[in-house]
Amino acid sequence: MRAAKPKVLVVEDAEATWAVEEMSLVASGFDPTVCTNGTAALDAIAADDFDLVVLDLALPEVDGWAVLGRLRAEERTSAVPVLIVTARDDAATQQKARLAGASGYLTKPFDIGRFQKAVRI
Repeated sequence: MRAAKPKVLVVEDAEATWAVEEMSLVASGFDPTVCTNGTAALDAIAADDFDLVVLDLALPEVDGWAVLGRLRAEERTSAVPVLIVTARDDAATQQKARLAGASGYLTKPFDIGRFQKAVRI
């Protein structure tokens, strides 16, 4: 029996971005689930286990910082890799993300090759 595809939660409110991320993940052999706001992401995390979370920081309802904090605070999700994908390209935000527990950081707009490499964290 073939192993299940790694499950990835994509949390992104911009359709143009999540559509590219989703397409790239499917092409790379992942099983993506897309949420377009932080509340839906928290619900998805509570209901299912993911192998990776691709997370924007600027989200409606609940921001990415709160989602990352919840992931790291709960034992079941504390070790799930989180790739931050955001338009914020300043060093302070990158440092804050790493200190908060992000596994990787990619700035928008991004090259598909860089994204595909980053999701292999």
